[in-house]
Amino acid sequence: IARRSPDQRQAMVQAAEEDLNQAIHLHVTADGPDHPDLVGPLILLGMVKLETNTADAKKMLADALRIAVQTCAEEDKWPAEAGIALRRYAEALEMEEDLGSAIPFAEKALDVFEKVVGPGDALVAEALIHVGALRVRAGWPAEAQPHLQRALAICGGKLEVENQLTQECVKWIMECDSEPRAQIAISPHALVTIMQFL
Repeated sequence: IARRSPDQRQAMVQAAEEDLNQAIHLHVTADGPDHPDLVGPLILLGMVKLETNTADAKKMLADALRIAVQTCAEEDKWPAEAGIALRRYAEALEMEEDLGSAIPFAEKALDVFEKVVGPGDALVAEALIHVGALRVRAGWPAEAQPHLQRALAICGGKLEVENQLTQECVKWIMECDSEPRAQIAISPHALVTIMQFL
């Protein structure tokens, strides 16, 4: 979507929103508003809405997370979708420059990914980089370093896709050594919000 003209992007976003809204409507009609099959379409719709409306995106992602967590309680395990919803919710907060609230969501997403796919997976490396980058941007480079170093170790010597992760990781490691930033406090409200889902 990024390489299209603004009009083309808008048309693609609108078409994606319509398709996803229709898919969600069909799932709700067939299976009810809390069915686990809604999680994927809600995450996708939230990601699409990040293009235009972070408030709507956060609502979709919160709904996806709520349903995913309900599924966890019933199945006694975290689905990967819960981690994805947490990560995307953190990104929505990041887009609003609410880094203090984004960090706890990103950290919980990392925790979920580690449990679901294991500590050496590329998905974990991406989550580690995201947490590290948020911490650097929030003025906490010393706390970012362990996340970024671990991500770098996971990425080392892997396929082309992971090499892109390596470059992203190295960029943030270098940011740790740049000019100090004002420290942003971690939001206790964000922690309460996460606890509501658990």
